Amino acid sequence: MPRRPDTPCSSCGKLLWSGTTSLPAGSLKCRPCRRAASKAPCTTCGLEFDAWTGGHRRRTCSSACEREARLRAITEARQAPRPLRACEDCLVAVATCGVVALCDRCRVVRKALRDLEHWRRKNRRRRLDLARVASEPYTLVEIAERDGFCCQICRDPVDMKLVWPKLWAPTIDHVVPVVAGGDDTPANVQLAHFVCNSRKGGRLELAS
Repeated sequence: MPRRPDTPCSSCGKLLWSGTTSLPAGSLKCRPCRRAASKAPCTTCGLEFDAWTGGHRRRTCSSACEREARLRAITEARQAPRPLRACEDCLVAVATCGVVALCDRCRVVRKALRDLEHWRRKNRRRRLDLARVASEPYTLVEIAERDGFCCQICRDPVDMKLVWPKLWAPTIDHVVPVVAGGDDTPANVQLAHFVCNSRKGGRLELAS
């Protein structure tokens, strides 16, 4: 005959297999009783509770304490000292844990440049839709790098940090103007100062 449980649990009396345990008589407990007996203090309020519930060990006694513990962990993480890193644009030391290290000023400048490029593209698409000309995607920075950051009308350097309406701000100039049948592709655009672009207007020849 198969062997039957013959040793009672010291807490609930449930019959267990004694096996080869080295526990003294009267000390054997079933698994539910062992877990129920493993009390631990709550990490939030300090109250002792049954840590083993639902098949895993808990650190807090209630959902309210668990929520408070999470908020405390978030607060501690925010208040923890952040490593000093050099700003990617101005090289000023800035304390940050982000992927991109930027000081407050450079972060504002980058956002302004992104917004400016967004509206440039939107206005360019609107004009091109009205003119119904061929178009290819490009950015001001890509054209500036291709042209060596020099105005292709006056041949002087262009300060990429300036923005419209500064006279020497960088702009995109169409070699053959759209009104004259030119398309909006990288092959037909060039880097130019705002003032040089304005002086050229819709003429095909370059301003002297």
